[in-house]
Parts: sequence; C-alpha cells; structure tokens
Amino acid sequence: SRVAPWNLLFRAQKMQEFYSAQQPAPTAQFTYGDSPSAVAQGVPVLSLSVKYPETLSAWEPGTAVFAWSASSEPVWLRSQNGRIHNQQNDEQIYTKNVVVLEVTHDLSFRDPRYGPIPKAELIDNTGVAHIFTNGYYLKAVWTKAGIKSPIRLTTEAGSPVLLAAGNTWVELLDLPRSSLKVVEPEPEPTPTESTDE
Repeated sequence: SRVAPWNLLFRAQKMQEFYSAQQPAPTAQFTYGDSPSAVAQGVPVLSLSVKYPETLSAWEPGTAVFAWSASSEPVWLRSQNGRIHNQQNDEQIYTKNVVVLEVTHDLSFRDPRYGPIPKAELIDNTGVAHIFTNGYYLKAVWTKAGIKSPIRLTTEAGSPVLLAAGNTWVELLDLPRSSLKVVEPEPEPTPTESTDE
C-alpha cells in the first residue's frame, strides 16, 4: 500500500531463515550497559529534533513497556513533520536511544525522478555524535574504519560510550543542509541572598 521508495520492507525473522548456524554472528554496532553514558555524564533535555531539507524528525521523552521489562521504561517518542509517527499497529514509534551522527554526504548521484540521492560517507571517517538516552544528552565522537567495521562511539575523552539496553534509532545529520535542535530545561533560579538592615 506504500509507494516507492517507501515500500521496501523486510521482516527480521524471515532474514534469519537465510542465516545458517555456521555463519558468525553479526558484529554489534554499539556498546550497551547498565549505566548509560548519557545518563551518567550528560545533561537532562526536554526534546530534540533534526531538521532535514524536507523533513522534521522530532523526539520527546515518554514511557513504554518492552517484552523484557516488568514495568514502563523511559523512551523517546517520535514525531515527523509535526505529526505523531505511528507504526502499522498504530502505536507511536519509540526507542531507548537516539544517536545523531554528523556525517558528510555525497550528492553527486542524481536520480532523474527524485533528484540528488545523498550517500553518507561513513567508511574511514569520524565525526561528532550526539547521544540521547533516558532523557539525557551527551556529545561524543563516532568513528568507522572499513566497510565491515562497526561504528564506534566514544566520549570526547576517548572512553567507550554505553547505550541503554534496547533499540536504537540513528539519525544521519548532513551539515550544513540539516540541523539539530536540543531543548534543555530552564535553569533553576538561584536563591537571592538576604541581608540584614
């Protein structure tokens, strides 16, 4: 029921049927842990949004129950172009982590119908990463070596970045054609000192 190119879908379970037990397990893209780096080292935020040339991807904090969780957990809820972005079951898309990578894009290929097709230049490259987990934000660094190498996330000091266990949504930010907006809470007013007269 979708028009091209948004009709290209696959089911992970079907893909697994073509994967033999003798093949090595795919390399994990990111590192996960019980103490996510954004929560431990970052700052609280109210929302984030990525403005692409023709699309606005926005995320706000919310809660959701995962198959492995006994109760609701903090997540990011997605909207697109000002409308709630739902899955086919009408449930709003949510994720534990949002990772925004600043990546240079090659626009040299031009489709006659759709115009320039952006190609993210990830291989043998590095750049700024923005990590959002459980309502917190941490600025970090991403690197990727060869085509088979995973994307590595490190803090600006060089330590591995740990994401929260669960799903992760990756946004590829093409500067300067795209922009990231992070909304932080208003700082609490500092109490004024009283003086005796």
